[in-house]
Amino acid sequence: MARTSHKIAATFAMSLTTAMVLVACSATPAVKVTTAPPTGTVKGVVTVTDDGNITGSSQGTMPCELMSSSGYSDFKTGAEIDAVDASGKVLAFGYLEPGSAPSPDDLFKSCAFPYSIEGVLRGEKVYGLQFGRRGIVHYKASTMFGGHADLNIGG
Repeated sequence: MARTSHKIAATFAMSLTTAMVLVACSATPAVKVTTAPPTGTVKGVVTVTDDGNITGSSQGTMPCELMSSSGYSDFKTGAEIDAVDASGKVLAFGYLEPGSAPSPDDLFKSCAFPYSIEGVLRGEKVYGLQFGRRGIVHYKASTMFGGHADLNIGG
């Protein structure tokens, strides 16, 4: 009789262990594979027109900059430009590259700063560009990712 009760106890213990393992395995969440959302690069030019307040060489070989007396002196090489969504949330940022006169006729009148912003999340219908304390200029997605999200300031 003692043998039979040991067999029953061993069988019960093994069944209980198996049940516990099955419950533990079923409680483990499945691994969810997620992919990073698609991103793109926004490129454009910020052109600032401020006649008489732009420095550079008469041959256009030096990068142009805006004089400190200009109301646009915050536009300069290395200044941050943000890509934002419709609510104004910053999605990514880039920096203004060295500026140059858009044409020989624009020497000392206008300074064009190219920029590139990488890693901008795609999927929004409306995007914006924000520069410092200045407001947001909105663009359609096709314009933002079409290589010509340009800003014209002053004039």
